[in-house]
Parts: sequence; structure tokens; C-alpha cells
Amino acid sequence: MSRLTAADRIMTCLPVGEAGCVNPCPGHQLRGVQRRGAAADSTHWEDGILSELTDQGELVIDLLASPERVRLWHHRDLSAAVPVGQPVALHRSRDTLALGQEWISVAALTG
Repeated sequence: MSRLTAADRIMTCLPVGEAGCVNPCPGHQLRGVQRRGAAADSTHWEDGILSELTDQGELVIDLLASPERVRLWHHRDLSAAVPVGQPVALHRSRDTLALGQEWISVAALTG
């Protein structure tokens, strides 16, 4: 029997019928408490530009207030729906990325 690492568990979707993925980890479905927390805590949003996007769910954000580049992951392929160069907003403490009017859950990638 193989064991999943913590990273494997985070990046593994848990499909349930028509509901889609129900994995509660960052990078999957945006939970209600996550959305409410991000909406209530407006001081921690960071503006940026989406500079890279892969069909494997990796996103790279160039922050506007610093030279930092942030690597993120989302379980869906967003490459057909979100253009590179789009302004975004990142709420790191709530693992939330705003893409226009849509908010998604993201996981920070390291390395």
C-alpha cells in the first residue's frame, strides 16, 4: 500500500459526482469560511499581474508593491479562461486569489 505525502494529499482531487472536487486543502474549492475571511480582511490583499500560467494549474504572480514573484497552484487548468497579463489580487493568509470577479482557492508553491 502506498502512502501519500502531504504534498500529494494537497494536490489530489477528491471527486464527488456532479459536485466536482471536494478536497478541503488550499488550491481546490474555495470554502465559505475562506471567502468570508478574505472579504472581511481587506488589509491583506496584494495586487499583482498574472505573468505565467500552465495547464498543470501553476500560476506565477508578479506583485506590484514589491519585486516578489509568487508561485501558486490551483487544481483546475485555468489557461483557457484567464489571460496572462491580467491584474489579480492575492490574499495569502486566506489562500485566495481574485481573478476579476471570480475568487479561487490557491496553494503556495515553494522552490
